[in-house]
Parts: sequence; C-alpha cells; structure tokens
Amino acid sequence: MSAYSILTNLPVEHHHQLFLAEAEDVPGRLEFNLALIAGERPDPPLPVLPIRLDAKGPRLDYIGIANLRADLCSQRFVDVLASQQVPFIAYQARVVDPRTEESLSDRYWVWRPVTIADAIDWERSKYGIHPVFQRRELSEVVLSEECLQAAPPLFSASKYSEWIIRNDVGDQLVHAGITGMEFYPLTMPLYQRAQLGRRITHGEASPKATDP
Repeated sequence: MSAYSILTNLPVEHHHQLFLAEAEDVPGRLEFNLALIAGERPDPPLPVLPIRLDAKGPRLDYIGIANLRADLCSQRFVDVLASQQVPFIAYQARVVDPRTEESLSDRYWVWRPVTIADAIDWERSKYGIHPVFQRRELSEVVLSEECLQAAPPLFSASKYSEWIIRNDVGDQLVHAGITGMEFYPLTMPLYQRAQLGRRITHGEASPKATDP
C-alpha cells in the first residue's frame, strides 16, 4: 500500500455553491495566480488578498478557491502542517462576506504546497478509459523513486493537478479535527471518486488517509 494519498476538498455537492471561496478580482490577481499555477512564489505578493466566502456557511479549515490555484486554509490547518515541518506557500487572506461586504474575524491563508518536478513516474503509472466519456485518463499514480526518497510530506507534482500527501501527515490533520478534507488512494481513477459511496457531511473530518 502506498504511503501517499491524494488530498482534496470536500465535493461542492456537500454544500451550497456560495460556500466555495472566490478571490476578488483585484489588480495583480491574474499574475499572482499564474505564479501559483507555475508552483512559484508570487513576486511581489499581493499585500492581503480579499477572498469572498459566505458567512452563513460552515467554518471549514480547508476550502477550495474557485479562481486560484490554491486553497483557503485556516490558521489551525497551517499550524498542523508547520508542526510536521511541511514546506508550503501561504499568503494572508482577508475573508469577506459577499452579502454584507464585511470582513470576517477568522484568520485564513491562501495556501498551496510546494511543487516537485519529476515526482510522477509517467511510464509506470497506469491509464484507463473513462466509462462514460470514453477518454483516456490517469487511473493510478506511481511516484518516482527520486520523489519517494526526497519529497516533502505534502506537495504538488508538476504536470499533475492535485496535491499529494504522506499518510502520516494526513492522519495528523484528521487527529487535529481539521475539516473540509477528503483523501483518495493514488490508485483510484477520478471517475470512481464520484461513484464512491462514502461521502462526508458538512464540517466532518475525512476518513483517515490510511483507511482502505
């Protein structure tokens, strides 16, 4: 069994669409996002990035941002990763309720993991055909030997859209009560996730990264 899993946000269907965070279209946001997409630290960074989030939604610790290659993460989430010596990129966010335009008191960060080049062994990874759309897609991610020897506990693989987390760090996040996460094995095709019977309700922690 792999020592790593995929870390992702709770599916949008578990909450109203307004609960998904969205960065305000301020000057410099596009350049900021392009740097994030490239896995780089934006330079210069935006001072404090305004993020719109419905105040009536559940206060999750880990929330996807619709228009940034990053997540909106609570101070608790960041503190757990720091305690596990996980490197990451984070910038302070000013969370705004779109209904009232008032800033929320909760401290959040625009966050993403560092990017590791050549983390995936594309030749040993497996591919399948989506049963509905009949398109070829990655069905099993195999990490390269170099990655397994030197990668940090949580990272982004270049040319791959999702975050990869070491299971013991995922377990630490779950143990700390961090909410808004789901974990999937590297061997699960994307289409199977939508068919997965086990779903998580609002505000509950995901099953452990080491669960079958």
